[in-house]
Amino acid sequence: MPLSIIEVLETEEFSRWIDEMKDTQSAVRILHRWEQVKLSGHLSGDWKTLGEGVFEIRFHYGPGYRTYFGLKNRQVVLLLCGGSKAHQKRDIDHAKHLWKSYLES
Repeated sequence: MPLSIIEVLETEEFSRWIDEMKDTQSAVRILHRWEQVKLSGHLSGDWKTLGEGVFEIRFHYGPGYRTYFGLKNRQVVLLLCGGSKAHQKRDIDHAKHLWKSYLES
């Protein structure tokens, strides 16, 4: 079933991760990808579920960047945090914690 995304929100942590990236070209590409989701209303490309309501979208450049997000009512994306392949396990655990905290607030 395709997702009809109507809104994309960022946590402060996600915004900080993007702002502090040394690879500014990759940061721009990541933001552009999410801007495309906002404009098209559809989530496409290399993304998958990680369980516990958290999803990952992979970017095949740089050190293998990933952004982690939650979906609310299959229409609102909350960008939780980002990372790279090198720290994937830690980043996934952290994203799940952020999502759980968001749902409990």
